[in-house]
Parts: sequence; structure tokens; C-alpha cells
Amino acid sequence: MTRKSHSTQTEVSDLSQDWPVKDFQPINYDYTGSPVNVTVPQGVQGVLFAAIGGSGGNTTTRGLLPNLGGKGANVGGYTLVKQGDTLTVNVGQEGQANGSTGGQGGWGATAPGGSAGGNNGGGGGGASSIAVNGSTVAVAGGGGGAGAWGQGSGVDGPSEPGGNGGNAGISASNGGQGSNYDAKGGPAGGAGGGAGQPAGAAGAPGNTTKLPDGVNGSGGGGGGGVAGGAGGTSGPTSSKGSGGGGGGAGTSMAASSVISPQISTYTSPGNGLVQTEWLSGFSVNLTAPTTTTTASTTPLDFTVNGMDPNGDPIGNVSEYVTLTSNYPTDLIGGTSVEMTGAGYHTITATWDDGSSDVTSSVNVMVNPASATHVVIEGLPASIPAGTPLPLGASTADEFGNLISDVTSSATFSSNVSSDVWQGATVVMTQVGEHSISLTVPGYYARVSTVNVTPAS
Repeated sequence: MTRKSHSTQTEVSDLSQDWPVKDFQPINYDYTGSPVNVTVPQGVQGVLFAAIGGSGGNTTTRGLLPNLGGKGANVGGYTLVKQGDTLTVNVGQEGQANGSTGGQGGWGATAPGGSAGGNNGGGGGGASSIAVNGSTVAVAGGGGGAGAWGQGSGVDGPSEPGGNGGNAGISASNGGQGSNYDAKGGPAGGAGGGAGQPAGAAGAPGNTTKLPDGVNGSGGGGGGGVAGGAGGTSGPTSSKGSGGGGGGAGTSMAASSVISPQISTYTSPGNGLVQTEWLSGFSVNLTAPTTTTTASTTPLDFTVNGMDPNGDPIGNVSEYVTLTSNYPTDLIGGTSVEMTGAGYHTITATWDDGSSDVTSSVNVMVNPASATHVVIEGLPASIPAGTPLPLGASTADEFGNLISDVTSSATFSSNVSSDVWQGATVVMTQVGEHSISLTVPGYYARVSTVNVTPAS
């Protein structure tokens, strides 16, 4: 799918996916100088995005061809979101072109471009970024500012071009080296992505102390990014008019949560741009670790994977689904289920996008655990006096799941002497509470009570 800039109608990114997007339309964010917060609406499961960093500022002098600022990065992909999540968009600004004190770095929230040194260097471009609930998922680095032209002796002395700014992209590039004057040795370009710098470093100022002999061009500012580009340097004091080095580009990134990430160098200069489009039509696939298990307090860990609208797998999506069970006694924590009741358990994963449920279910047969005791079967809480009461005996596990009938080897008795037993059937005529005892070889005796009420 081709993305177009709102203002320039040039290609933003081709993410090569034919997404069903219901009635959602692309949303363009141009540079404003402040973050934009958007709440994820109902019916959304993901957000497709393309982010472009601001380019570096150009430099020129006396009508000569400009030294070019570096291009910003183009970072595209998509990430999963939920209804109610907050999407924060920052659009980077283009670095300022050369001025009397050097171009200012472009705005970029926490990753602005660095300003140039004095004497006409270009400012670095600000980075564009996207965050979900405060966690950054993508940064498109800004391009480095161009180095300033150097000027030889006198107002009309020969001019030497500065280095171009480094381009941001899959890897941030260094700025170009400024040209030498009289073979005195020109400056180096700034390094791309200075380690640990939250913003582009300012370019080093030009040599302004030897105006009669020439003025060295200042370095361009580094581009903003995950790590800001270093500023370019000016020529040595022994030089008489060397061009300044271009600033290095800022680094870019796509977080591990971004699916199908693409990072490249954008083709056009200017302010940054961010475009988003809400996505729907994802599905979920729940997988059980086994189809048969034994009742236990040790939970089973289920796997919840998703598929995009084209049916391609997108990995674990457990963060976006909820598990439920047809057994009320099952204890569910995330994707783990503790099953102690014997029988068929149906576990269902539900991906709720706020307007409809996407589900996947699996069945697990839970067998009883080993027998730990015996139980009396068929004993009610109360019974009218004189009513024959047939009883049974079964073994059970620690969770109360019945295992096997052991009535034939059971011995029943009661604490009331008037009770009449015939095998496992008893007739109780005395009103009040009766204690019934069950004895099975190999197990502890079991005692339960029944209330005998007056006959009607």
C-alpha cells in the first residue's frame, strides 16, 4: 500500500500489504512543534505507520550551489494496539539552513537535531517518533546539517564547499568532509549516531579569528535520533577558508513489537511526516500443550498466536487476548490454566477489539488424579423416617473427583442401633441426626451425617 505525504504528495512508504481496514482512512501528521496524542478507537487491533525524520539544513553562500543537509529516515511497519490505548506522534522538523550564527536544530520532542556551530553551518533535522502508552515503538532519525562554506582572504576571496550532512536510514551515515583551502587540511564530517546522545550534537564553530586571511566554514549540526549524530568540525586554524564538515545523521529504530519493519532513507528534504492507518481483521489461534492431562494444581501453559488479515503468522498475541473456561473451578492467570476438575475442559481465547470478539477454542480432557480416599455416594442431607436409602461407595482423588465404584467391598454402619441394614441399603426410623460410617480395605474410614425427619 503506497503512502502519500499530505503536503507533497510524494511516497512515504510502500508496506506492500493489502489490509482490510473497514472504513478507516490514512491519517497524516505534519510538523507542529508539539506531540499529538490519539486514543485508539473501537474496532481496532493494530496501527500501520510510516514515520519520516526531518532533513538537515542546507548551507550556501554568494549564490553558489548549496551544501546539502542529510535526508531523514523512513521507518514503516505496524504494531498491535487495543481500544483505549494512547498513540503519541512526534513529527520532526527540518534543520534550519545557514544563518549568521549557524542553523538551529530541528524540533524532535526528545530527539531534536543539534544546532550548527557559528558561521553559517546547517542545523540537524529532528527525529520523528511513535509511542504506544508511553513506550516508543519507532524512531525515524533526522539528517545531519550541511557544513558551511569556507571563504578565503577578503570579501571576494575564493570559497570552498562544506560537506553534506549525513543521511539517516537503516544505518546513520557520517557527514561529508569539507573541501580544503590551499591544501591546508579540511575538517572531518561528524560521526553518524553519536553513542548515548539523546539529541544531535552541535557542530563545532568555524575559525573566525583570522578574517583577513579567510574564514573556515563551521560544522553542521548532527541529526536527532535514538542516538544523535555528532556535529561536523571546522577547519584547523592553519587553514584559510576550508569548508565545514557535515553533521552526522541520527540513528533510527523499530521496536521488537513492530511487525514487518522497514527502515530506509527518505528521498525528499523537508520537515518530517508521520502517517498512520488503523487495522482490523486479525485472528487468533489457541494451542494447548496437551489434549489429555491429570487433575493437578500445576497449571498448563497455553500458546496464543495471531495471524494477520492475510493469514500470515505474527507471533504471540497473549497481551491482547483473554482466556476463559467452561469449568468454573479452573483458575486462569494470563495464558496459564489450573485444572482440578475431571472431564472435558473447553478453553477459549478471545481477542476483543471493542466491537466484536475474535475467538479460538481448544478442548482438554482432564482425568482424575490418584485415589486418596473413599466417599459415600447417594447420601442426602435429609430423608423422611422409614424411607429405604440405598448407598454406594467410590474412591476419589484429592480434588473430589470420583474414580471407581467400590460398593462391593464396602462395609456400612451407623451410630443408631435401630437402623436396619441390608447390604448397602439402610432404613432409619428414629428422627434426628444419624452418622453413617464407610469402611473400605486400604482406606481410612469415612463418616458422613444425614438428618432423619418425621414421616409424612
